Amino acid sequence: GGPSQEPRRVGPGPGGYGIAGWYVGSAHPGDAGPTVLIGHVDSKHGPGIIYAVSRLHAGDQIVVTRADRSRTVFVVQKVQRYAKRAFPTASVYRGDSRASLRLVTCGGAFDGRTGHYLDNTVVFAEPLVVAAHPASNRPRQHEV
Repeated sequence: GGPSQEPRRVGPGPGGYGIAGWYVGSAHPGDAGPTVLIGHVDSKHGPGIIYAVSRLHAGDQIVVTRADRSRTVFVVQKVQRYAKRAFPTASVYRGDSRASLRLVTCGGAFDGRTGHYLDNTVVFAEPLVVAAHPASNRPRQHEV
């Protein structure tokens, strides 16, 4: 299984390497339930919208800009790589009623014969709980 098995995806489409897609039926960013965003890591033309996923670590922040231009901040809990044939569909697309974020992209080794990566990388993140951070100890933020 993999992300392609989930119906009603909005973007990224052909040529949409700079656009993150939102799975219809998943929560809007910051609303109750998991928000699932998918994007290309790269293309033959260069980096895709989620290219920096390989640099994300637990504790990093991800800023998601919603259609109304409001921003929701999430904190990375973990980054996992899965073989496409063992994609954890239930844990990515379903969850409890708490707000959360899943970023899904390709990863692992690239198969030049097929033109596809062999794995998927999934970032699991939770909403930021506002706390005071000294300026020198502020976590890294990444825009999506």
